[in-house]
Amino acid sequence: MGSIGENNFHQSDSDRIWFATLPVRYPAHLLERKEGTNADPRTFFSDQSKLLRASFLDFFEAVSQRSRGVIIASSQRCGTHLTGAYLGACEIGVPGEHFLEYLNARRSDSAEPDRLASSVRHVLNAGSGELQSAFSLVLMDYAEQIESDLEAIGLSSSLLARSMKHLTWVWLRRDWVDVAVSHYFAVKTGAWESEHGEHAPPPYAADEIYRWWRHVQATDAYWERYFQRYSLNPIELHYEQLIRDPAILTGIVARAGGNPEGLNKARLPARMPHAQCKQLYAARFRQFLAEKRSAELYQRHQERKAHAPT
Repeated sequence: MGSIGENNFHQSDSDRIWFATLPVRYPAHLLERKEGTNADPRTFFSDQSKLLRASFLDFFEAVSQRSRGVIIASSQRCGTHLTGAYLGACEIGVPGEHFLEYLNARRSDSAEPDRLASSVRHVLNAGSGELQSAFSLVLMDYAEQIESDLEAIGLSSSLLARSMKHLTWVWLRRDWVDVAVSHYFAVKTGAWESEHGEHAPPPYAADEIYRWWRHVQATDAYWERYFQRYSLNPIELHYEQLIRDPAILTGIVARAGGNPEGLNKARLPARMPHAQCKQLYAARFRQFLAEKRSAELYQRHQERKAHAPT
């Protein structure tokens, strides 16, 4: 494969990738004149943005050359750590939320193009592990933010999906109620991973759990649109299936070009605490949803009666 420049066109055997720039638009924080510089901010940061743009182009080119790997599209609290632990032992790279370093850097008040460029290089290194022919990644709905950033620095937003389209995509899902309860626990306790140890469970709050219940539905809808937009056909994997039988990953590993024997060697994360309490909250919340649905149906029935001709 030849080198890919900002305006070059490249077509691989499996997919087409357009590495073409759009009219350059700059994020607001890159247009502010820095203290002590007399350079026009647009000219100054135009040069600076080239560094970040080049890092993304290098990243997309490298990923497009990887022959094996998996892209896990999911929502928080759906079991990405467990799934990543299994798949990461199968010689297809290291699945993880490797873009978090970039996202945290871009939110910083002191975000600089060189730091952002370095964090993009980190994504490739972290997702590859020790394998130069593999790359794996976990993506959440913040993919939308990354695509927006690509456009802001003059690149096509489609590069993220197109550069990875030849890899195996997995849509990791979980029961919406269980996701909502788990998310509520994590937010209230600050314990997002099992390594954070024991902690007191938060009090039950149906309205707050309902907020996360709606959130995971919105995320699932986002991924449905995403897959359709980029003509992706992911393997749909449910967390409940994985818990019952991890061997369900065998086909995914084989399709991704990995070694299924690694599934038996995976070092799994510890289970989060308060499983029984979460099950209790989930049962209470399902009852809440049933009552809420019944109340809504009754309200609609009363409205129809009020407007019915006499």
